Amino acid sequence: MLTSFFVLCDYSERVAPELMSRPLLGGFLKGGVCATLAWAVAWPIEVAKNLKQGADGSRLSTLAIVRQLAASDGLRGLYRGFLPGALRSFVANGAGMAVFQFTQSLRKD
Repeated sequence: MLTSFFVLCDYSERVAPELMSRPLLGGFLKGGVCATLAWAVAWPIEVAKNLKQGADGSRLSTLAIVRQLAASDGLRGLYRGFLPGALRSFVANGAGMAVFQFTQSLRKD
């Protein structure tokens, strides 16, 4: 997931350099959007991991759980709980990236 976050950050700087270079807003948007998109990629595996951890002695692999969940509940089942997670991710990672870029700008004498 971390790799996809940095790939998306690099891509956002190439696609919208004027927006991403704006103080505070650029960092907030870059951190929020890129982290949320990275979570979108990893979310189905996270759901399957949580189901596996809560299962009573089930020996199914994570991939088998993803397949079973997709067959029974479809896309909705794979992305269960994504909206609250995405909202938290956007705000937390956006704020973190904005603060990180702000402190970097103070250091650039």
